[in-house]
Amino acid sequence: MTRDEAAEGVPVRVEGVISMVTPFPHGSFFLQDDSAGIFVLLRHPDRPRAVFHGLSKPRHKMRVEVEGISGPGGYAPVIVAERTRFLGTGELPQADTVTITDLKNDSFESLCVNVEGVVQRVQVETSHNPKSLSLDIADHDGLLR
Repeated sequence: MTRDEAAEGVPVRVEGVISMVTPFPHGSFFLQDDSAGIFVLLRHPDRPRAVFHGLSKPRHKMRVEVEGISGPGGYAPVIVAERTRFLGTGELPQADTVTITDLKNDSFESLCVNVEGVVQRVQVETSHNPKSLSLDIADHDGLLR
């Protein structure tokens, strides 16, 4: 689905494993299955907070079903959750090992991947709450900032 198609607010229902819970916006997460990954917003200015059934808040490796509508997102399509249902715990699909060059296109957007390289710089980002790390990693293909 393109960002333009996603902007039409298409109804969606997906099931997958939470690969990462983000602090911004609070409680939103990345969801992944064997075929793809997507960012799920729990709050949106045009929607009420998503209703959870069977869990208090999302956590890493939870298997969930999400119903909502598509949205364009800031970079790639997202799901704006209207209902989220806890299905149990799950395992993430096997992460592919990729090169820096592989990451320069969007084919790995919202997926867990392994990157091998040499860390050349580490910077603590204190302007975010919670703090985050910014890394420069180099491999035989190039540099990732």
